[in-house]
Amino acid sequence: MARIKFIQVRTVFALCILSSFLISCTSSASSRFWGRTQPPKDNILRYISGSEPESLDPHVSTGQPEARIYLALYEGLVEFHPKTMEAIPGIAESWEVSPDGTEYLFHLRKNAKFSNGDPIKAQDFLFSIRRALSPEIAAKGADLAYYIKYAEAYNQAGVFVKDPQTGNFLLKKDFVTDEKEKAALETAIQPTENLESASEMHKFLDAPERLVLKSEEKARAKELEANVNLKAAVEGKEFVPVTEENLGIEAVDDYTFRIKMRQPAPYFLGLLTHQLFRVLHPPTIKKFGKAWARPENIVTSGAFKLAVHKPYDELIVVKDPNNWDAGNVKLDGIEFYPLEEATTMMNLYKAGSVDAIYNHTTPASWVGEAKKYKDEYLNLPEVAIEFYSFKV
Repeated sequence: MARIKFIQVRTVFALCILSSFLISCTSSASSRFWGRTQPPKDNILRYISGSEPESLDPHVSTGQPEARIYLALYEGLVEFHPKTMEAIPGIAESWEVSPDGTEYLFHLRKNAKFSNGDPIKAQDFLFSIRRALSPEIAAKGADLAYYIKYAEAYNQAGVFVKDPQTGNFLLKKDFVTDEKEKAALETAIQPTENLESASEMHKFLDAPERLVLKSEEKARAKELEANVNLKAAVEGKEFVPVTEENLGIEAVDDYTFRIKMRQPAPYFLGLLTHQLFRVLHPPTIKKFGKAWARPENIVTSGAFKLAVHKPYDELIVVKDPNNWDAGNVKLDGIEFYPLEEATTMMNLYKAGSVDAIYNHTTPASWVGEAKKYKDEYLNLPEVAIEFYSFKV
């Protein structure tokens, strides 16, 4: 069987991944593998990750098999704490949150680099998040970013409404009928304290939220018919497409990145750990287009870089010496095996051919035997959502 190498980002990431596996590779330390085999001599984690990844582009896929790979190949502003799952510093070494909770200011590490040695800067995060929200990319998880000001409007190809006579835009608060929502809009964005020193982008983001309508004519007509006052106000106005420049994100300088929210969301830092917000290498994407994630082209930002990817056979990632925290990465590699058949996985594990398999893959007939090895079989609570569809 071909081998897949996937290497770990740093100590925190290593702990995070291992603690999430149903059967962990702690057996290597105890030399057991259910008492049948000797542990591997190399410093590589061999892991069955699930199905073949749909893509190595983190804006394309949202599945767990892909997410396990993205955690190693790409890094974001923040990362997961291995035990509490709270946000901890990633490429951003620190950040501040405004008193009203609508603005985040991230300070990036000056020693963070891509796998090709290029420095990671705020402009790279600007490019990456804009791309994630682009209607053309149609990222499946784009709605996670809708807390960012005008993110939904841009992603859904919305339009602003402009008065050609005055140059002013209609504001959302003037057409909201719900009093609570109207009050929230009145107080959601606090004005910049030092207007004179603020950038034009910062002033724009601090301004009251503009009204956004659908760009598609039939959908917009239906929207206007439902609100007589809105329909009258729009008469004779211009429709201006919402662009990526309107998004509530700003590269203040090379190592300072600002995110402006449409409303407070205390859990937003946790969302930033998602692959949607991880930084990509703009020159590579601009040069190769859709082919940027191929092994011969890809440039990554995580603690590991791609070495080999043979679909349905092997995926190998190796430790990236350019990573800002490479000294704390304890593994030399991780091998990912694209496999979904549970019994086969367990046989490989028991034989010592792999160190870990992903959760929910232990066949019922194996549970009794597996439970004997408490340092290998982890039976822990898990947060999940299940739904049922009924055809009636």
